[in-house]
Amino acid sequence: IKFLKGSAAFHAAIMKTLPGYKPFTVTLEVDGEPRRAEKVMMISILNGKVYGAGMEAAPHAEMDDGRMDILIIRATSKVKLLPLVRKVGAGEHVGDPLCELFQARALKLTTIPVLPLNIDGEIRGTTPMDISVRSRALKVLVR
Repeated sequence: IKFLKGSAAFHAAIMKTLPGYKPFTVTLEVDGEPRRAEKVMMISILNGKVYGAGMEAAPHAEMDDGRMDILIIRATSKVKLLPLVRKVGAGEHVGDPLCELFQARALKLTTIPVLPLNIDGEIRGTTPMDISVRSRALKVLVR
């Protein structure tokens, strides 16, 4: 949806994909510790607080803490998913039983079925995925 910008494009994309969207099974290894497989609607891996035109998906994230913030939205009906999108947008999903937020330095992720990876709005490969953070590895000069 390239003709729209910002939150309008993000919300239009949600409405376009929602009718055919199905939960999937994800298996995670978090900092070397395996977790049980579970059915989810979505998993997001963030370094900052916001994504998707300002949605506050990880309200407590810090970009330079050496950890990723992971948001899991558990499998649910589409009727329950729509209000949750608004809650995530406002950063009001923390503590919601359909959401899980946690941090990790390293994450291995596999899905059934194999799924495309959306990285900063672009499709870049497929699952499985192995990602880690190197704390303070990037030097930034501010003027």
